[in-house]
Amino acid sequence: MTTRMARALQRSAAADQAGHGVISDPLRLPFARILQEVRQIRVSEAYRRLVQAGAAALSFGQQEAVYLDAVKGLTRHDLEVLVRSFRQLVLDMEDRPYTDLLGPLYMEIGHKLDKQYGGEFFTPQAISLLMARMNFSRDMFRAGEVLMCNEPAAGTGGMVLSTAQVLAEDGISPLHMRWVVQDISAQSCWGAYINCTLWGIPAHVVCGNTLSLERRWEWRNRFWHMAKPWPTFEELQDQADDQARTNQVIEAMRGFLATVSFQDQPKAKSKTEPLNPAADFGPLFGGFQ
Repeated sequence: MTTRMARALQRSAAADQAGHGVISDPLRLPFARILQEVRQIRVSEAYRRLVQAGAAALSFGQQEAVYLDAVKGLTRHDLEVLVRSFRQLVLDMEDRPYTDLLGPLYMEIGHKLDKQYGGEFFTPQAISLLMARMNFSRDMFRAGEVLMCNEPAAGTGGMVLSTAQVLAEDGISPLHMRWVVQDISAQSCWGAYINCTLWGIPAHVVCGNTLSLERRWEWRNRFWHMAKPWPTFEELQDQADDQARTNQVIEAMRGFLATVSFQDQPKAKSKTEPLNPAADFGPLFGGFQ
């Protein structure tokens, strides 16, 4: 076993012990509980409409026909359930950064025969994180280029989210990457579009058969055009210098606030005299007399 693989295994084991991202029962997630309040349709159908309408809504009007198709025929009650469920999904995602909540729920409520027919078996998040830690690092990025990645059997994008999480832990923004995300299932593609868009990951989602090169439809999220090249050495140095100067100002402010007391402070003899001449923090804070 290589040193890199051993370290990846250790980090994954630590994450598992901490319980980060573990979903023991997807049906008990807050947004899933709300989704189960539908009356006129099955929960599986409610899930399909949720991801279809949610993805179309995040396209900012570009897929209005898809959205209208998703909500067509719904009663007022069931439509309100979908709206509340999607709103709660956003909050649930904030509580579980870079965790795919849609995939586990889909596997839980989907019909067994349908899943076997489609060959849909989602990779557990622990495995996705392990693979991401073994295969992605800062060394992969090239100055002046956006790192291009492809996920040919993406499901709802769990592997993409795990990669974004691993890179974020190393201080790397998802905007330095572009993902081509493909799956044969429209429901999975809508879920992947939601996950990538809400986490700010530039993605081109393709619904179609990867093996036969069939493409039914394809959407790019708004972050695709926001992707930015990996900075050059000079740009990285400028960023480090800017951060160093910012840190100096912050530390000076902290020292100033720790030294100066605003209670029982003697009045200054003149308008130009600092309240506390002993606190020598430079011209910005009245020092260096």
